[in-house]
Parts: sequence; C-alpha cells; structure tokens
Amino acid sequence: QAGIVTPAQDRLHFAAFDLTTTSREDVVALLRAWTAAAAEMTAGRPVGGAPTSYDAPPNDTGEADGLPAAKLTLTFGFGPSLFRDAAGTDRFGLAARQPKALQPLPHFPADKLDPARSDGDLCVQACADDPQVAVHAVRNLARIAFGTAALRWSQLGFGRTSSTSTSQATPRNLFGFKDGTA
Repeated sequence: QAGIVTPAQDRLHFAAFDLTTTSREDVVALLRAWTAAAAEMTAGRPVGGAPTSYDAPPNDTGEADGLPAAKLTLTFGFGPSLFRDAAGTDRFGLAARQPKALQPLPHFPADKLDPARSDGDLCVQACADDPQVAVHAVRNLARIAFGTAALRWSQLGFGRTSSTSTSQATPRNLFGFKDGTA
C-alpha cells in the first residue's frame, strides 16, 4: 500500500469502522469498493464519476472538488475484532487467517481509554498534504460503507514530515517523546 512506502505527508485523518453486517460477501464487496474509490481519489478524481442524471445526488461527497490529490495515500488495516468478536466467535470465517501478533493490547498502568474511541474492525489512514483532501477521502469511504460498516471514531492529525524537514530522524510528538523509538 502506498501509505506504507511513501514519504510522510503533512496531514492525517484516521478512522475506525465497525462492521454492521454478518455477511462475509458484504465485507469483501466493501473492501473492493473502497479499493476502487481509493484508486480514483489518489489520482485526484471524484469517486464514481459524474452523476448519471441532473436530479441524482452526486456519487462523490465533493469536499475536494477542484483540489489536486495532494499526495493522498489510503492505507487499510484490520482490527482483531474482524477475525473474532469479544466472545471469541469466528465472525466471517477468517479466524484462521488472523496474524498471530494481531491481538488486543494489554492494559497499561494509568490507562484511561475511552472504549468509544478505541478499537474497530476496519481502519483507514488517509494521509495528504491538504487536510481537506484527507477528510474528503474518509467521508467518501464512510458513505460507501453505509449499510455494511459504521464509523466508530476518527481523529485528525499532523506532523513534522518530509515536506517540513530534510532530516528524517524520528520527530518528537507533542508530549516531547520520540514515537516508535525504543
């Protein structure tokens, strides 16, 4: 996925979704639709092309109309709950394919996590040099997911990136720590 290997962009919109379907076929169809939409949006094109009728609602949510792709990348991920629910039930016949390391994080001292802003079956990381382009991408994916998955939580972010620094040393976060450095 392009979001793994490309230089970091300036802005991020991260979103987690809960699946509302019990059908594996619906999940496959959603991931295919998201893949097709990602190909359009990362090329700076609207999702689904132009409406087929003047009276029809647009296929694209439109927030990025007239804007360039701004180096948009979309990276998709899976949470442990895609494979097994909280009771351990194999939800979609995927439990045997769950990566061994993909497990819920243990509780850490002083954790005060809000369950409504944690977890998710599917996650999307939309990164771009324009925050409006990243938000547009997540809004379109949420629209496409309607009836199959619901937005659980999302978060906007930014960082010191390849466009703001020629040094690729691990930057400090807003708490003063170097993320990802042991």
